[in-house]
Amino acid sequence: MYKKPSKGLKMRIQILGVGKFGSLIVRHFLQSGFEVYAWDIRFGSGASEEQAVLRSLGCHTSIAESPDIVLYAIFPEQVRTKYASLIETSREKPLEINVSSVQQSGINSLLPQANGEILSFHTLFGPQAITDDSSWKGKQMIVTVEPENDERAAAVIDSFTERGVQIIRMSPSEHDRRMLIHALAFLVGALVEEGIRGANLDLLTNSGEQMLGLLKFTGANSPDLKRHILGNPALKPVVPRLRRVLEELSAEHDW
Repeated sequence: MYKKPSKGLKMRIQILGVGKFGSLIVRHFLQSGFEVYAWDIRFGSGASEEQAVLRSLGCHTSIAESPDIVLYAIFPEQVRTKYASLIETSREKPLEINVSSVQQSGINSLLPQANGEILSFHTLFGPQAITDDSSWKGKQMIVTVEPENDERAAAVIDSFTERGVQIIRMSPSEHDRRMLIHALAFLVGALVEEGIRGANLDLLTNSGEQMLGLLKFTGANSPDLKRHILGNPALKPVVPRLRRVLEELSAEHDW
């Protein structure tokens, strides 16, 4: 049974992964009144300029002892291979928060580790969208797994709603279906990238410009993010259908 911190103490949150999104999350929880610890394997054993910036904000750049909450701002495979062993949980079991993947496959990979108690959410905005305190208002966040009667989970979600973020609750499978168009964009982007090889890009129609815009959008993301998005389970029945469409077009036009 979780025991809330003694009077006068802040809820302690450990954030693992301090990339662009992780840095935004660090600042968010500091401003929301949490005691924040942040760690990234890039920090290594020595102090870095990035750690100095975090410390200047009031963040501890170390592994917390007995945190109330552990938040993974990294991909599921990194949790399993690089970060999980950092958290010692022999005392109070921390609430684990997964912002790395609200896809069913990603959640499944983390649930055994979290003993079924995990909060999964997905912001429908990136760090570049948050320029000041007022820019949180009206943004949306999808929550797919939420422990019942856990004041830690409630405190985390409340920290976002207090900033004006809209919470949308749905199952992981529903999320996968609704976000299918996002995965398709990356899939089509890969096809466009292959298709423009040898093409004269000086002779583009409006539709051609749109295709290059899609390629620019998908190409701006990291290989890890592309692989993650294309891992959407909802793509599985779609890909064979797309393959048949290409085969039918090829037969029809005798390419």
